[in-house]
Amino acid sequence: MVSLHQPVHFDRLGNRLKEFFGFQDVLSCELVHGGYMSQNFRVETDKGTYFLKQYRNRINTNIYEIKEAEAFFASGGIQIISPIKDRYEREAFWDGEHWFSLFPFIFSQSPIATKMNLTLVGNLARTLSRIHLVGQSFPKLPFQLLRIGTERKFHLEQVELLRILQGHKQKTALEERMMDILRKKAVYKRDVIIQPQDLLLSYDRLLHGDYQYTNVFIDQTDEVTHVYDLERACLGPTEYEVVRSLMLNCFDDGWKPRNFSHARHYLNEYRSNHPLSFDLFRQAMHLYAYNILHMTWIEARYLVFGIDTQLDLFNRHADRVEFFATQNIDSFCEETFPM
Repeated sequence: MVSLHQPVHFDRLGNRLKEFFGFQDVLSCELVHGGYMSQNFRVETDKGTYFLKQYRNRINTNIYEIKEAEAFFASGGIQIISPIKDRYEREAFWDGEHWFSLFPFIFSQSPIATKMNLTLVGNLARTLSRIHLVGQSFPKLPFQLLRIGTERKFHLEQVELLRILQGHKQKTALEERMMDILRKKAVYKRDVIIQPQDLLLSYDRLLHGDYQYTNVFIDQTDEVTHVYDLERACLGPTEYEVVRSLMLNCFDDGWKPRNFSHARHYLNEYRSNHPLSFDLFRQAMHLYAYNILHMTWIEARYLVFGIDTQLDLFNRHADRVEFFATQNIDSFCEETFPM
């Protein structure tokens, strides 16, 4: 059984829920697997079932921004799962060493990569276009900008992660591949010519931040019914979020003709509601590849924090690293972008 690396005092937390939300009894609080950067729980109470998110980020500014984004998109008609306010009208509360939010528990399902179809892909794309149309009217408050990997950050973390791996006398197959990919990233990124500061992308639109099939619920007709997990909401270029969501929603299970067909349909449906030029799409794809080659959080999650759930995430990430290292990005863009 996987141990919790962000310990929770369940009795005390239950008392907080009763105090803040008026429950007479909190019957159970069970870990829900699936979160990559935070812990989620299914809470059974005398008033029904709820979803409790424990945020990894402990800085209240970041929590405030998440709640600001949730409220803003919900007010704009996006199907955001909104948090339940406590007795003090707050969307989040502090317990122990973490921020928490309580949500209604949605008895539904997220799409599965291997079962994607054109209808679902189109619905995902149109939902993203609506998010971006609403996001253009976000007041430009002080708000976190999209964060992209840097040379210095990569070097600091790569050295530390390789040291940890080299200290393992007997490495698993996963650890061997992690070591290989960390070394390859250092080589591959030397061939990256385009730098973020060279691109004509505007950081002026509120983005979901992590829009992908695992962060939506759908109904039996493949319509998107709910959007959730705005923990990475930020100001950034819509083109970058389109590219990132395209790679996750259309290529998460491989690079077959079916995937390319889905990608072209995804972009067609997005462009039916929101403008997207080929040149800015191409620039955003270069930025995405740049970020992938400078990314180390997936390896750190396993090696530093010892969290070993959903290890397939790393394998999909490694596949994308090797794909971008061996592909001509401009040619890939021409193949996927419907002219």
